[in-house]
Amino acid sequence: MKDTTKARWWIVVFLVVLLAPMVLLFVAPRPPGREFLREFAVGLGFAGMSLLGLQFLIPARLPFLLKAFRLPKLNHFHHNLSLISLALIVAHMLLLLVNNPRLLRSLSSVSAARPTWLGIVALAAMGVVVWTSLWQGEVNLGYQPWRVIHTFLSVIAIVLAMLHIFDVGYYMSVLAHRILWIILAMTWAVGVVVYFRRANMSRAVNTVMGDLATMMANGGQEDAADEAQDGAPNAS
Repeated sequence: MKDTTKARWWIVVFLVVLLAPMVLLFVAPRPPGREFLREFAVGLGFAGMSLLGLQFLIPARLPFLLKAFRLPKLNHFHHNLSLISLALIVAHMLLLLVNNPRLLRSLSSVSAARPTWLGIVALAAMGVVVWTSLWQGEVNLGYQPWRVIHTFLSVIAIVLAMLHIFDVGYYMSVLAHRILWIILAMTWAVGVVVYFRRANMSRAVNTVMGDLATMMANGGQEDAADEAQDGAPNAS
């Protein structure tokens, strides 16, 4: 099979994974009494969540993906999908607020609005990931610190987003939805494990922690030197 044919097949697979939660949202049995705008907002959230999970498969550099796509194209694909995923999840939140502005009032009670807070923190983590990726040079962040922040905040975002979905519980009461999201989560987990092994994240974390310790030690020595200089008597 030619590389172009493989690439087309994998694009189809990505589209199926992306659209499956949204399609299931409208075809599977669901509890009654929901407005169209709310359902549409949930569909956008599901699509954004699917894209977010797929991001763990692309940087894992799985052999079958590398055979179908060149690495620069995969990286470009990863970058664009991240932006689309963030846009879909932001649209999900905004449409829910338009449909029910009282959601803002419920945020004053953390326990009552736990699913909402989980979603907000997940969105914030995802926003930091995208921001540090787009403006890595402007924030003066080295490659290794950026990679550690990027990876761990991405994992936090996907975990909190999954907790958000299951904590809301509205669609997770439907067996088909639960099965689909569990399968997707297991697939993403494989991508995370493979990426951690290929990227040698433990070594990256140790490098960053070592750099931080060195910076703190140097900073302490500079402060001590400044204090000694300030305390020295001036020659008259």
